Amino acid sequence: MKFNLLGKALIAFCSTAAFAYANSAVVAFDRGLTADISGNFQEAIKQFSIAIKEDSNYAYAYNNRGVIYRSLGDHNKAIEDYNQAIKIDPTFAYAYYNRGLVYYNLGNKSKAIADFTQATKIDPNYRRLQPSARDRSELFRRLQ
Repeated sequence: MKFNLLGKALIAFCSTAAFAYANSAVVAFDRGLTADISGNFQEAIKQFSIAIKEDSNYAYAYNNRGVIYRSLGDHNKAIEDYNQAIKIDPTFAYAYYNRGLVYYNLGNKSKAIADFTQATKIDPNYRRLQPSARDRSELFRRLQ
């Protein structure tokens, strides 16, 4: 099938528009990361929320929005987002780790231990969960 120049341009435009639409959640997620890095936390929340609206199964967007809520001290919203990320992807070790941090900061040591343990079961090589032997014994001493 032969296309004239206008036909080729139309096909290229439609393909690009379809790609952009299909990846609008990714674009918003990337904007959220950029806002987070620059310290614009409200914009980060807005962009991660847009990503979630575009793709309700975007576990990373829930997780990252939870990180922002945690850093702003909104522990309930952080836990809600981590719960949703884990519901979407039960193998998301980082979401368990992040939720464990919130529980630890709230003084709920048993839930913190459970989440840290689950994260290491999912990903035994996860760097954040691989402290030195001294650090590990100190962490568990504090959690007891």
